Amino acid sequence: ASDPDRDTGDGTFLFDNGSTEILMGIAQMPHSWKLESNINPHIHWCPTNTDTGDVRWRFEYDIAKVNGTFAGAYTSIDVDDAGDGTAEKHQRAYFAAVSMTGYDTISAIIKWKISRIGGSDTYNADARLLEFDIHYEMDTIGSREELSK
Repeated sequence: ASDPDRDTGDGTFLFDNGSTEILMGIAQMPHSWKLESNINPHIHWCPTNTDTGDVRWRFEYDIAKVNGTFAGAYTSIDVDDAGDGTAEKHQRAYFAAVSMTGYDTISAIIKWKISRIGGSDTYNADARLLEFDIHYEMDTIGSREELSK
């Protein structure tokens, strides 16, 4: 696996159609997140041409709460999302919900990877990643205290 190319015009990442390319990052769950509720990761992306083949995206994650331990192995979720035939059209691809049962403290950390598994999909060009984010349920505006709900 390797890094995706960067578009020199807008800085977005271009994931190749013939190989696996990976981005990695870290997310801290906000203090407003309802502890132990599922999270819903997804990406925003654009096809770079008019092909209607499927892009296979992969989300991998390893999570630890404060004073917890990372598993040391990533769990992965794949989703196939078809280009709709319009180049540069903003599309979303949703991964399955991630259970956060047992993560019962604020500030859980998620180590994540986003990949295109280009050798296993049918879209014939670069796929442009616009953004990755996580939707989550809130039960407060923030934490009532700095280190606890």
